[in-house]
Amino acid sequence: MKSLTKFISSTYQPGYTCKTYLPVGVSRDIGLFFIHSSNVFQDENLDVSEQLQKNGFTCFTFDMQGNKLDIGKEQTFTIADNFQDILKAFDYFQKQGDFKEIIVIGSSYGGYLAAWLSGQRKFASLILRAPQIYPNQMISLSKKAEDKLFTKLWRQQVIKLEDSLALQALYKFPGRVLLISSENDEKVSPQTIKSYAAAASNSANLTEILMSGLGHKLETPEQRLQFAGIIKNWLEGKDRKRIL
Repeated sequence: MKSLTKFISSTYQPGYTCKTYLPVGVSRDIGLFFIHSSNVFQDENLDVSEQLQKNGFTCFTFDMQGNKLDIGKEQTFTIADNFQDILKAFDYFQKQGDFKEIIVIGSSYGGYLAAWLSGQRKFASLILRAPQIYPNQMISLSKKAEDKLFTKLWRQQVIKLEDSLALQALYKFPGRVLLISSENDEKVSPQTIKSYAAAASNSANLTEILMSGLGHKLETPEQRLQFAGIIKNWLEGKDRKRIL
């Protein structure tokens, strides 16, 4: 069956594309800004964006530097490079429509960057799915130069605010926060999830949801549609702290 998805493809900076998924039916005037994981394409969020545009949301996805398009150069980019990508993409998206609200959504590496973004740009709500975390001293290092053993051991503890720019930004974020974890996550430690939950200091604005039986990556269309359902229900005020 031919896809009925409506989107506009463009470039938010030279050489890097973005897609704006237009709402189907009545628009809610709410923009959803998706940040993808590391070493993948923006189409990681394709199924989720297609589902949410059917519910009246405008969805925006984009490719960061260092993804699979940058063959042979993936390991030369830094977290700081990708954060600059996000600032440019967010500013580009913000100009695309007169939104009542913008919601930033990030998974894994994208969740870390989304939390950090909350301290640099204004938006209404933040959705973090299985957010990873990185030490501040790694921000300016290339992926090739990363001390993976140090980072792995560092993540096995609850991280202090002063050790993470993402947690510092999240601590000061005044909007609503949805923190989603996976029961069988093989990459993000329970201590990392606790670190993000502790940083979201206003508990009245924090919702935590556990996706039962799932690993770190959403492997199937069904799992990704489940994620889309969580987003929709939470934005509509239907979800409180619970387990799925």
